Amino acid sequence: MSTNRALGEADILEKWRTSLENVNNQPVVAQEMAEIGYPKETIDVGRGLYGVARSAFDANKKEGGEASAASSTFQKEEATLVKGYSQHRKKAKFVFRNDPIALRVLDVHQPVSDSYIPRIESIKKFYTVLSTDKTLSDAMETIKVPASEISEGLAQVAIVEKARADYIREQGEAMDAVAQKDAAFKEAEKWMRDFYAAARIALEDRPMLYATLFK
Repeated sequence: MSTNRALGEADILEKWRTSLENVNNQPVVAQEMAEIGYPKETIDVGRGLYGVARSAFDANKKEGGEASAASSTFQKEEATLVKGYSQHRKKAKFVFRNDPIALRVLDVHQPVSDSYIPRIESIKKFYTVLSTDKTLSDAMETIKVPASEISEGLAQVAIVEKARADYIREQGEAMDAVAQKDAAFKEAEKWMRDFYAAARIALEDRPMLYATLFK
């Protein structure tokens, strides 16, 4: 029996599991397979490969879930930052509309970038300058942007940067888990392909028994 990855990896694993269990639990099958070169010791090799594939499959699901959660957290935290920054930026452009130097110092003299790195750098510069330049921060207070909001904005920048670092780490671990899972499946598939071919020969006079145990 050849495995079809289109069936889905969970289905394939279940087929392998039941086949490897049944070959040892059905005396006739066990005897016929032993005579063709698949005694219990050899079957145990296949069980070991199945175990590695199963563990890799579970690890892949776990790491994929963690990467997805980290991505959601990063997107949520960045959205929170951008929302607050957009409001502060709008007010800064108004209060400093006749002060091109202040606009440039705050990096609000040009459109916000669509790319993450220049965008976060611009936002960080905006809040850092306001947190250290009292003249500019006092001007912002005149349009209801207190120092506490500036501090919160700077703190949110740090939260976003950490969330992105966590996401990148989790994404890397998830990609490694995929590679490990694929390698484990490849090894197990090769062994199981030979196993099913041997079973087909060993049980050629017992097609219904073969079908019951291996399909």
